[in-house]
Amino acid sequence: MSVFRTVHSLPFAALIAAFAVAQPCFANPTLTITIDGFESNDGLARIVLFDSPDSYLGVGPPFRIDSVPIRDLRATWISKSVPPGTYAAIVHHDQNANNALDRPYFGLPLEPYGYSNGAFKTFGIPGFDIVQFAVNDGSNNQQISIQYNPIAAPFVSLRPFRNLIALTLLLMLPLVAFRSVRRWLPSWASDNQLLGRIGLTLLLLAAASAHFTSTGQMILMLPEWIPARALLIYATGVLEIALAIGLWIPGMMRNAGWAIALMLLVFLPANIYASISSVPFGGNEMGPTYLLVRVPYQILLLLWTLWSTGLIPKTASQIPTSTQSTNR
Repeated sequence: MSVFRTVHSLPFAALIAAFAVAQPCFANPTLTITIDGFESNDGLARIVLFDSPDSYLGVGPPFRIDSVPIRDLRATWISKSVPPGTYAAIVHHDQNANNALDRPYFGLPLEPYGYSNGAFKTFGIPGFDIVQFAVNDGSNNQQISIQYNPIAAPFVSLRPFRNLIALTLLLMLPLVAFRSVRRWLPSWASDNQLLGRIGLTLLLLAAASAHFTSTGQMILMLPEWIPARALLIYATGVLEIALAIGLWIPGMMRNAGWAIALMLLVFLPANIYASISSVPFGGNEMGPTYLLVRVPYQILLLLWTLWSTGLIPKTASQIPTSTQSTNR
């Protein structure tokens, strides 16, 4: 019986084989995007692929987001799962591998980027009709060269210091903002030390937030032999919040000032280690050169803390005239 079934199934099998051979052969689309213009192999090349004008303008989600390593200042992304259609691509050098195009200053992109078809635009983005390209059956190639935005180029050199710049702005903001309009404000707005203490509070709260939002990066600032590094990062974040509150508790201001000053001194070795180890966080990726800025900044914070909490005695010129007359 089995022989009978096998013999009678042979014509049917031959028919299937003949039908398969007779079908036209379609090659699956392969999209290759080659990117050059990198200045280093650090970080990743990030590719964002759009399949419609709406997704390109942010109305809908992108068709595909992917990252590839950079080798010999070039990156290549290959996909065999992109169906035929019309697409556009934006690529950029994700230098810090944070899966985003960094725009810390006025929305200016501080990482080099480029568009499909070699398009580029200093302000805004090129139209979809300029960057669109077709993906057809077979091999499809796009060559994209990335570059810095010429307007943002001057800010690129400041990028390693952006955290220090942001903290300094918080520190100085109350003193600068209230000084220009203090004639219309209550008398407390004329107390420079009080305004300095407000700035110190803002700085401490901002610094504390990094302990919870950038824990993984801050862990790298501590040597591996230190136990429970993550717990220590969280604990010091809570400490900074507590000291910021302590600045405003009656009778605790001076004690909080001393505690903050001690904390700044204790934190300094971690800053030095992070710079020597070129930890990719907060400017430490510059290496030991960063210490030329970071150590003086720590000293500035120490002096600001002592001044704003009244631990540095006021000079005679800082004492109000009415008080001087009374003392006489």
